[in-house]
Amino acid sequence: MTKFLIQCFAVVLLVFTLNGCVQTSQTWKESAGSSTVLPSPSLPDRQIQSHPVEVALLVPLSGRGRDLGQAILNAAQLAVFDMAPQDFQLIPRDTQGTPFGAQIATQEAINNGADLILGPLFSNSVKSASAAAAPHNINIIGFTTDSHAVSYNSFAMGFLPSTQVETILRYAMEQKHQRFSIVVQNNQYGALVSKNVRQVLSRQNVPSPHVHTIDGETPDLNRLYNEILSSHSQAILLAVDMTTAISISNYLLSKGLPNQVLQRLGLGLWDDAQRTYSSALEGAWYAAPSPLQRDRFTRLYENTYDVPPPRLASMGYDATALAISLAKRGIKYSKDDLIRPNGFYGLDGIFRFRPNGLVERGLAIMEFSRGRTIIRQDSPKSF
Repeated sequence: MTKFLIQCFAVVLLVFTLNGCVQTSQTWKESAGSSTVLPSPSLPDRQIQSHPVEVALLVPLSGRGRDLGQAILNAAQLAVFDMAPQDFQLIPRDTQGTPFGAQIATQEAINNGADLILGPLFSNSVKSASAAAAPHNINIIGFTTDSHAVSYNSFAMGFLPSTQVETILRYAMEQKHQRFSIVVQNNQYGALVSKNVRQVLSRQNVPSPHVHTIDGETPDLNRLYNEILSSHSQAILLAVDMTTAISISNYLLSKGLPNQVLQRLGLGLWDDAQRTYSSALEGAWYAAPSPLQRDRFTRLYENTYDVPPPRLASMGYDATALAISLAKRGIKYSKDDLIRPNGFYGLDGIFRFRPNGLVERGLAIMEFSRGRTIIRQDSPKSF
C-alpha cells in the first residue's frame, strides 16, 4: 500500500508531546469523530538536528514471540508512513526472543547510529539491552510490564496492573462500594495485583480486601461464595482471564449474587474487542484504554496487512510516533525529554514516563452491556 493510501486511512490522533507551558484544553476537546489530525501544542524553538535521526526497534522476528514482534514492527511502520520526516530512520533488529539476541541487536543498532531504542519485548531482554546501551548513554523504551526490568536508562511502556487497579477501584469507590473481595491466581501477577489493591484501599481508608487465591486451574467456587458472604463484599475484582471470570460469575449468579448485589470488576486482561463475553458479566466494569483511537488504528492495520492486529501492537505505533514527534522538534532523547510531566498522547490515550522508569496511563472505565463493550467513563485528557 502506498503512503498516500495509508494516509487516507490515517489514525485520527497521533502521538504528540504536551507542553506544560501551553493550554491543551482545546486540543483535548476536539471531537473524537473528527477526521482532522490535531495540531500539537507549540514548543520552544530548537535547532533541528542536521544529521538523520535513527531510532532502533528491537523485537523478536524469529524465535519466541515472533508473531507479536512482527505485529509491533508492522504498527511501527504505519507510524513512519503517517508521520516521519525524510531524515527519520527506523532500524528494525531481531532479538530472536532471547536476552543474548537482544544484547547483539542492541550493539548492532548502536553501531548503526541509533539515537534511541524502542523495545525489546520481554523483561530479561530489556535488562540485557539496557546494560548494552548504558555505556553509550542511549535510552531504551521497552514493551515490558515488569517494573524490575527498568533502570536509569530504560523505561517500561507495557500496560502496568497498578494503574488499572487504581483506576477501577477509585471508580468503584466513587459508586459507593466500600467492601471488596479480589480473586487472583497464585503467581507473580496475582501477588502484584493483591499488593496494589491493598495499597489503594489503604490510602482511601477503606477496609482491607478479602483475597481469594486460586491454586491450580480451577477455583474453589463454594469456598469463594462463603468467603464473600462472610466478608460482606459489595464488589469483587476478578483479576483473572475472561474464561475464569465467566465461570466464577456464573456460579455466583446461581447462588443469588447478581451484578446488582456484587459488582463485578476487571482489569486489562479483559481488554480484547475481538472476544465475545458471556451474559454472566453483563454490567461488569473494567479499566482499560479508551478504544476510540485504537479502533481506527485496527482498521488501518487490517486494511494494510489483511489481518487484525494483536492487542499489544498499538505500543509499536505509539512508541514510534513518540520518537518521531520529538525528532520533528529537534528534541534529544534524554531522560528529561522522555519524562516530561504532561506526557504524550497516543492510540491508547495519554501516557507519561515517571522518573522511576514506569509508565503512567490515563484509562477509561469500560462496561459490558447488551452484548457489546461500551465506555462508561472516558479516559482523562490530561494529567
